[in-house]
Amino acid sequence: MIGIIHSGHQLTHDRYSYLPGFGLALLIGGIVGTTARLAAAGTIRRAVARAAAVVGVAWLAGLSILTFHQVQVWRDTDTLWRFALEAEPDCTICHGNLGVYLGNKGYTTLAREHFEITLKLRPDQAKAHHHLGYIFVASGDFPRAIEAYTIYLKRYPNDPDGLSNIGAALMNLRQMNAALGHLERAVRVKPSHVHANTNLGFVASELGRPAEALEHFRRAVKLKPEMPQPWAGLVKANLELGQRDAARTAFGILGMLEPRLAASIGPALLTTW
Repeated sequence: MIGIIHSGHQLTHDRYSYLPGFGLALLIGGIVGTTARLAAAGTIRRAVARAAAVVGVAWLAGLSILTFHQVQVWRDTDTLWRFALEAEPDCTICHGNLGVYLGNKGYTTLAREHFEITLKLRPDQAKAHHHLGYIFVASGDFPRAIEAYTIYLKRYPNDPDGLSNIGAALMNLRQMNAALGHLERAVRVKPSHVHANTNLGFVASELGRPAEALEHFRRAVKLKPEMPQPWAGLVKANLELGQRDAARTAFGILGMLEPRLAASIGPALLTTW
């Protein structure tokens, strides 16, 4: 906790500092208590006692100010990791975590810069390629996303998220057969992976296998009923199989979950029905 011996990824254990601080707190508290008793007994001069009291108040005020500034560091994820990078600019974990935060907020360019710095500092950080893949997908650069995911999967070949993501990127490039292999592997590794099942359903539908697609969409709906995409897939698969009543039911549920998505496929349904 004190930092004499490095343990874990932490640069300094500031959030645990109250533990090694107990000894200092007891020492200061003992001095204050002893001074107060001596002053009450008249053993020390009043001027000395007053000076000690002023020092104690100033010390508490200083600690309050330092605490206020430290709280600003922990205000949110952005301030925390930026402060960490100010302390240690070459911290790859800090760059990576700040990149993830920025990517989730939609700041893809800034996020990409941090992931690239991570790889420059630590080329063996395969997870940075996974995050870069996400950034490239968000930017619509699917070829580079596939390249990044391919590098990542060489290190983690059985990661269901990576397999599902590269499958989704391949789907956007209309490379359905290539996507199929990755998505099937993702489902084998983790049968409960909702996105992999959903994407596998759409791939099967595009390859002319509506019955197979239907099973994948049903599984995805069972795993996460509030997710709208599998319901949209159920509408499509049921229509392809000529099951109009089931398609209407799925469409109604989709309309409650995601009205915009339902509205986008509504005209196609009207022409079909």
